[in-house]
Amino acid sequence: MAKCKNCSSQVEDNATVCAVCGQINPIKSKKVKTVDLTTKFEHDIINRGNYKQSSRKVAVLLFFLLGFTGAAYFYLKDIYRGFISLLGTIVIMGAAFLLYAFVLKNELIIIIIAALIIFAVNIVLGIYYLTHNELKDGQGEFLV
Repeated sequence: MAKCKNCSSQVEDNATVCAVCGQINPIKSKKVKTVDLTTKFEHDIINRGNYKQSSRKVAVLLFFLLGFTGAAYFYLKDIYRGFISLLGTIVIMGAAFLLYAFVLKNELIIIIIAALIIFAVNIVLGIYYLTHNELKDGQGEFLV
C-alpha cells in the first residue's frame, strides 16, 4: 500500500482520492532524476590510472627473444610465473654448468643442449600465446 502525499495515511495503490483527507491523486509519484557522473569530471581525471591491456605481439616477441628471463610474464603482469620462469632458467643452466665442470669435463655440448631446451620451451610458449585468443594477462584482461 502507498501513502497519501497530503496526510500520509495508507491508501490503495490504484486510489484516485484519499479516503481520509479527500486529496485527488494522493499517491506520491516517485520520479527519479539520474545524473551522468562522467560529465562532472574532467576527462583527464577519468582516464588517469585506467588499466592498459597487454599486447599479444609484444608478449610473443618477449617469449622469442628474452624468454629465458621471464620478461614476457613480467610484461603480462604475471609476476609469479615470471619468477618461476627465471628460477627454472637458473636451475637448468646451473645444473648444466655443474655437469660441465665436475662430471662431463670439457664437454661443452651439455651447456649448449640446456640453452637449446630453454630456447625451445620459450618458442613453444610464444607460439601458444600467438595462437590462442582466450588467454588473459595477470590482471584478468584479454590480450589485444
